[in-house]
Amino acid sequence: MKPVVVVTGASKGIGLAVTRLLLQKFKANVVAISRTRTPDLVQLHSDSLLVVECDVTDEKALTNAITHGAAHFHGIDGLILNAGTLDPLCRIADDTPLDSWKRHFDVNFFSLVTALKVTLPHLRKSANGGRVVFVSSGAAVKGMPGWGPYNAGKAAMNSLCRTLAEEEPDVTSVALRPGMVDTNMQSTLRAFGGAHMNEQDHKKFIDVYQEGKLVKPEDCGHVIAALALKAPKALSGQMNPLRTAMSSLVSDHEPSISRQFRRIDVHHHYFPSDLKKEKSNAEVGWKTPPENLPWTPEISLRAMDTMKIDMAILSCPALSNGSVSEENRVMTRARNEYAATICQNYPDRFRFFATLPFLDDIEGKVSARNIICARYIARLRGLNFFLLRGGFLCKLVYSRQITSPSHASLTEYIGDELYQPLWAELDRRQAAVFLHGSQIPSSTPCPHPTLGIPVTDVPNETFKAAAHLVVTGNRRKFSNVKIILAHLGGTTPMLAPRVAILSDYMGCQLSPEEIIEDFQSFYYETALSAYHSNLAAMETFVKPDHILFGTDFPAVSKDMVEWFTKNVERYYEDDAVKLQGVLGNNAAKLLCNNTSYT
Repeated sequence: MKPVVVVTGASKGIGLAVTRLLLQKFKANVVAISRTRTPDLVQLHSDSLLVVECDVTDEKALTNAITHGAAHFHGIDGLILNAGTLDPLCRIADDTPLDSWKRHFDVNFFSLVTALKVTLPHLRKSANGGRVVFVSSGAAVKGMPGWGPYNAGKAAMNSLCRTLAEEEPDVTSVALRPGMVDTNMQSTLRAFGGAHMNEQDHKKFIDVYQEGKLVKPEDCGHVIAALALKAPKALSGQMNPLRTAMSSLVSDHEPSISRQFRRIDVHHHYFPSDLKKEKSNAEVGWKTPPENLPWTPEISLRAMDTMKIDMAILSCPALSNGSVSEENRVMTRARNEYAATICQNYPDRFRFFATLPFLDDIEGKVSARNIICARYIARLRGLNFFLLRGGFLCKLVYSRQITSPSHASLTEYIGDELYQPLWAELDRRQAAVFLHGSQIPSSTPCPHPTLGIPVTDVPNETFKAAAHLVVTGNRRKFSNVKIILAHLGGTTPMLAPRVAILSDYMGCQLSPEEIIEDFQSFYYETALSAYHSNLAAMETFVKPDHILFGTDFPAVSKDMVEWFTKNVERYYEDDAVKLQGVLGNNAAKLLCNNTSYT
C-alpha cells in the first residue's frame, strides 16, 4: 500500500518540489494543501494526488481538508508542515501593527497546531511509523535584524517539534533547516529586505544569489520527502541542517560513498589573530597554506562544504611553554570566548574543545570558572591542551639544542605528579580531552627542509605523552577521562608493545598486559595519518568505535585532507557500518554522551 503524506504550502517553491518528488520518485499518495491551484500544481495531475484549496489560518477549513485527505486515501503516514510567510519584514520597535505579528503567527505557528491535532490520530496508527517534518530556518537560532516575526515564529516551531517528540514518542518529529533556497522568499528579501535589514546581512543574500549558491528547491525537497517517509528516530525533536538530514538517510540516488554518512571532524583548528601563524610556522619548519590565512570561520565553512564535513570540533593550539600569570588566563579566556562566539553564530557546524592556560597553571585550570563562562558551557566538548610542558628555559634549551643530562629535568610530560590535581578534576567531570603533540624542537636538527617539526617530531611527542600517562599509572587512575590522541597516536600502535615489555623490565608497576590495555583505552583520530597499513594496524589494536575522523584543517590544505580521507573511504568501502562509525558516529557517541560541565 502506498504511503500517504500531507503537504501544506504545496503550490510553489519547496512545497511544489516536495509534492512532485513524493509522487514521481517515492510513489506516494499526496494530499496537497494550498491556497490556490497554481498551473504547476495542476500539471502534476495524478490519481495519487488530492489537491485541496485551503487557507491554513482557517482552523475549520484546514481540519476539514486533512480529514478529507485521510478519508480519500485511508490514512496518513506523514505530515510536512511547509506553509509559511516572511511577511511582515519589520523590527520590534517600528510601527508595524500588532495585528501583522498575529497574522504571521496564525500562518507560521498556529496552523501547525491545527494540522497536528487532526493528523496525530492517523500518524499513531501508521504502519510505517508516523512522521512529521517541520520546514524550519536558521533564523530560529540566529535573530536576524528586521525579521522579528519570522525569527520568533520559527523558534516557536522548533519548540513545538521538541515538545511533540516528547509527547508522542512513537511519532518521529524532525525540524529541517534547508538553508538559502531559490524561492520567492529569496526574491522578496533581495527586493525589499534592504529597508529593514542590516546592510551587510542584506548584501549576503544578494551575493549568494549572484554567485549561484542558492539551494535548489528540488535538492532540499528530496530530503524533506525522504524524511516524511523514513526519518530515523535519532533525529526526532531536533532541528537538523540539510546536510545532516541527508547524511542520516541511506541515499538511493547518490553514488558517492563519501556523501552517505555524517562527518564529524574532531581535529579542526581555529587561529585567533594574536596567534601569528606565519611567525610560528617559520620557527618549526612548516608553512600553513596561504589561502587559509588570515583564518576566518568562513574559510573553514567553505572547505567543510567541499569536503562534505557536517561538523567540526574546533581547537586552538594551547601553550606548551610560558609562565603562570593573570595575563595568560585573560588571553585563554578570550580565546574560549572567541570560539564560543563562532559556535553561537554557526550552531549546526561547530563545537569546540576549551583551551586551558599554560599547563603549570594548575589553579587556573582546575578553577574552570576562571576560564569557562556559563553562557557557553553547553557548547564545550572537552578540554584541549598540548603535551610537553616546558618553561622559558625548556624552550631555550631546545632552541639551542642543549642536550646534556643536567637539563633533562626541564621537560615534564602530562603524567607528571605536578598535574595530578588537573587530572583529578578532569576525571570528576568525565571530560573528553584532545591530546596533540607539542611543536618543541628535538635535540637533533631537522634532517631536511621538507622534514620540519610538524612532519617528524609532533607525532612522536604524542606517543611519548601517551606512554607517560600509561607507565605512571595515571591513565588507569583517571579512567573516566576520554582521551583522543591526534594523528592516530603517532607511533603509539607500533611502539606500545615495546613499552609493555621494556618498561616492565625497567620497573613499571603495571604488567605488560595492563600497559597494552591502557594504550588500547585511548581514542585515535585519523588526521594526516590514514593509510591502508596504518588503518589495518589500528583495527587490530583498538575497538572499532575508538577510531575517529580528523583533518587538521586549516593547518593543511583541502587537497591534503582529501587524500587522507579517500584512504579512509577505500579502506572501509566494504563495511558501511565501520565507515559510518569512523566518519562520524563514533565521535557523536563519544562527545554527545560526554558529561556536561558543572
